[in-house]
Amino acid sequence: MNDKNDLKLMRIIASLIDGLFIYVLFFAVIFPSSVLLYNEVHADNPQLLKPILTLICSILMGGVLSIIYLVVPTIVFKGSTIGMKMSGIKFVNVMDERFPLSHLIIRESLVVFTLIFTFTISVVANFFAILINKDGKTYFDYATYAKVVVCR
Repeated sequence: MNDKNDLKLMRIIASLIDGLFIYVLFFAVIFPSSVLLYNEVHADNPQLLKPILTLICSILMGGVLSIIYLVVPTIVFKGSTIGMKMSGIKFVNVMDERFPLSHLIIRESLVVFTLIFTFTISVVANFFAILINKDGKTYFDYATYAKVVVCR
């Protein structure tokens, strides 16, 4: 393997590690509000405004915590997220100098925004598909000719 392929592999490993940490953190933050929303949808007289606002606030809080997760270790490890540190890589600016804090925050905010945006679109699409479709199927179910059943 050459250096470019080694670097690509190390970046992929670092991204997987950091992505796993972010998804676990994000899920831990939004799970309680998702349960609240689910319970309200299935109530006799649903009041959806409060649970939806709670979920939106949880998504925003998850995003802020994810940015903090990426920025703080990068400052502590001088250019490496936890995944990058474990993979033995770091990032610098194009002049091989230390990354300015403002650029770091912008960079990691874009990473988190991309993750949250794709995650949120998927969750919202599934949520409405379950509510709208008579059989409660999501687009994943239709795409794979699947259905969900109750286990007893």
